[in-house]
Amino acid sequence: METIFVTGGTGFIGRCLLQELVSRPEVSAVWSLYRSEIPFTHEKIHWVKGDMDHLPELSSAGKITKVIHCAALQNRGVTQKKIYADNIRWTENVIAFSKRCGVEEFILFSSINARLKRCGAYAKSKRRCEQLVRESGFSVKILRPALVYGPGENGLTSLMGYIKCLPAVPVFGNGRAKEQPIYVSDLAKLAVCYILDDEGSAMVELCGEKPMEYDAMVRIMASAVGKNVRIIHLPFAPFYYGFQMLEKLNLPLPISSEQVAHIAEDLVTDMQPVCERYRVTLSDFSEKMKELY
Repeated sequence: METIFVTGGTGFIGRCLLQELVSRPEVSAVWSLYRSEIPFTHEKIHWVKGDMDHLPELSSAGKITKVIHCAALQNRGVTQKKIYADNIRWTENVIAFSKRCGVEEFILFSSINARLKRCGAYAKSKRRCEQLVRESGFSVKILRPALVYGPGENGLTSLMGYIKCLPAVPVFGNGRAKEQPIYVSDLAKLAVCYILDDEGSAMVELCGEKPMEYDAMVRIMASAVGKNVRIIHLPFAPFYYGFQMLEKLNLPLPISSEQVAHIAEDLVTDMQPVCERYRVTLSDFSEKMKELY
């Protein structure tokens, strides 16, 4: 039986991950942090008050077999310096916590951005966290999700806001770079299958059903709300390097150079082998957009 500790369990991905974990009969208990409010209750979930700089002592939890580190600071309204420093410090804290608890396996939620050619603070922090975990001495699994969407998220919700409100949607670059967004429930199912059932691969990239050009993604989203969208392509280099210069001033910005780089680079993978192995059918992006909006 598995007893699992999860960081980031109150977040967008973490909530779905917890719900998927407790549905598995081999999981006897899940421990997860919360700071202010418990999002939901379940007989298998034990909520523990704390944060990433004040991880609890879990002497009453018995043997913790796995730690899933899902918490991270992302590219939204904070400085690049803080993103990098906090993500690395939090991972170091969770590694130390795991060693105190005698954990057998450490699972890290990284990001597909870790393979960007032009990395910002978030992607660099994920690369460094992957290195720290591999050097920790634990049995390790690393997940790299693509762009994740679903109820309550921020990335595509912001983009949909622009589609609804603006006469034209700005896109950095030529709009032909490929995205492969994954629905949050699909990600949780695949992640739990990988965490509990896979004994082979040390790292897996988890993406949606099929790749699509960024412009095509924007048009599918616009169609879901009954709008014909006009796309304006902004030159990549001036905006990318402009945001980089502003980031050096350590200012919190609404968008980062890394997000600009993400839009201009293919971030896709072949999901057929993974879906066949775990018998998971991925959601159709167009249909999910209609459901969500």
